[in-house]
Amino acid sequence: MTNLTILERVQADMTIAMKTKDAETLSTLRMLKAALFEAKTRKAKDELLGADEEIEVTQRYLPQSLSDDEILAHVREAITASGAAGPKDMGRVIGAVMAKVKGRADGSAVSRLVKQALGA
Repeated sequence: MTNLTILERVQADMTIAMKTKDAETLSTLRMLKAALFEAKTRKAKDELLGADEEIEVTQRYLPQSLSDDEILAHVREAITASGAAGPKDMGRVIGAVMAKVKGRADGSAVSRLVKQALGA
């Protein structure tokens, strides 16, 4: 078997999708091919500028992240509500906190603060 580039594989699969009239696959492969061409032709400088502008715009639509103090308040509340007594209860506390802060706090931050609060 020859070592095809990703672009060559996409093109070959596009031909198959056209012959088999697989419109969904063909559409997806066309989108992928366009993205690959764009990435190939984009200059490093353009990529950095575009990425910063794209991140800034995207962040406007994301929920506001909670601070460590706000997460810690949820951790303390979950510890009290669950009766957690030590490190063996970490999973239960993390689960309760993540349910309340869903999408507004990073799981690693929650885990770190739960571990700290339970003395693990």
